Amino acid sequence: MLVNDIAREAKLPFYCLNASGLSAFFFVDLATDSFEFQSTKKDADGNEVREMNSNKGSVTLRKYAETLLSKEHTLNWKKREIMKASKLIMLAITALLLNEKSNAETQIFDFIKTKPGLTQHQALYTKQAPQVESHLKQFQNCFKNQVEFNPSSGVIGSITSQEIIKVITKKDFPEHGFFVFDSDSQ
Repeated sequence: MLVNDIAREAKLPFYCLNASGLSAFFFVDLATDSFEFQSTKKDADGNEVREMNSNKGSVTLRKYAETLLSKEHTLNWKKREIMKASKLIMLAITALLLNEKSNAETQIFDFIKTKPGLTQHQALYTKQAPQVESHLKQFQNCFKNQVEFNPSSGVIGSITSQEIIKVITKKDFPEHGFFVFDSDSQ
């Protein structure tokens, strides 16, 4: 998180990526509140028209993690999204990042049960608790022990490099925020 803060002060985009077991993720902070990029569209006659656009919303990793895990922030995930491994892994990664910062142990499964926006799906979590806890524990073990599955590393590295090219060329809007790739469910 400190490196992200330094990169933002220098107005440099920050990329953080990791492959842990069958899952991989990246986080991007474009180091600006508004990112300008060029897009190409076709007009009514079929001619390509280039125009400059901007998009807002890039935040630091620290702010993202603190907002996501705060009790005041409500998640608006639909029922079918709730049990996706990528969503749960995103919460687990965020909790691990904050644990590293505070040296405290956050029980992510207990957190999920009380998170505003997820509590209405309590019965679903209770029913599938053993599977969810097993998946999260596997991920946390791989993350802490730096276990890497090479195909997941290749996928996340390719996606990240494509996004970096968008930042450098300013063609198309680069993704920012959190992205999780889970090879087990993809």
